[in-house]
Amino acid sequence: MIRVGRASVFIMGMAALAFAALQTGCTGSGKNAPPGASGPNPFQPQRQTVYSVTTTEVREQRMEDYVKLNGDVVPETSVSVYPDIAGTVSRIMVQVGDYVQKGQAVAMVDPSKPGSSYKESPVKATITGTVTDVLADLGQSVSTGVPVIELGSLNTLQAEARVPERFVGSVTVGTRAVLTFEPYPEEQFPARVVEVSPALSKTTRTLRVTLSYDDPKKLIKAGMFAGIRLVTRVKENALAVPSDSIVVRDGERVVFVLVPVADEDNPVVTTRRVRTGMSVDG
Repeated sequence: MIRVGRASVFIMGMAALAFAALQTGCTGSGKNAPPGASGPNPFQPQRQTVYSVTTTEVREQRMEDYVKLNGDVVPETSVSVYPDIAGTVSRIMVQVGDYVQKGQAVAMVDPSKPGSSYKESPVKATITGTVTDVLADLGQSVSTGVPVIELGSLNTLQAEARVPERFVGSVTVGTRAVLTFEPYPEEQFPARVVEVSPALSKTTRTLRVTLSYDDPKKLIKAGMFAGIRLVTRVKENALAVPSDSIVVRDGERVVFVLVPVADEDNPVVTTRRVRTGMSVDG
């Protein structure tokens, strides 16, 4: 729909203005006509060609402009687990999806070096939660600054997305959105922005935002890919018409309007200049 200046009734989807074509026929001149034949009669009633059109009444409605984004479902609380000592990962004792308790050993690191042998050092979970990622491989050399396991609390999930720089001015905490997921094509999940990063990424020029969403059926899992429709602008009581009803003539946007004529059954078609605003989904 397209928001336009106030007007009355519009014709939509027209390839050309409906018109009445006068048709006359000629079967021969009076000079060469066979006996009994006559030429065209200028007083004979003229036939009309009628073209059907579709009309729609202009109505006030709420219009929402939006931007489409993609995002990931992540735990509200997520931590990376680091080893206490540098060495080689000798054992990985959990896998993605395992539930662990705080203090539980999730991996082992062997600090031994050539010519010396040391006891393995456990890598312990720092929170109670679910393993969302295994970041190290068996036999990999790690230091105290290299994460081995990622844990998350899956009781509350959120969606993270990155907003292009040109839309940053339209996004604040509380901005509404709708989430969709490929496994549930008929479902829509209302959401709101709950956190906005204070700075853009220097490499991608995007702003990270976090959204909370409603999932009463508990359908969404951590790690799922989300389609996000983020509302950037809202117009209340906008006069809207189908986009196809807007026609450009002589550099101006016009619509075709039906104007009732007194004491006549058929209205007159005229054009009306309009000023357009936002355009959303036709």
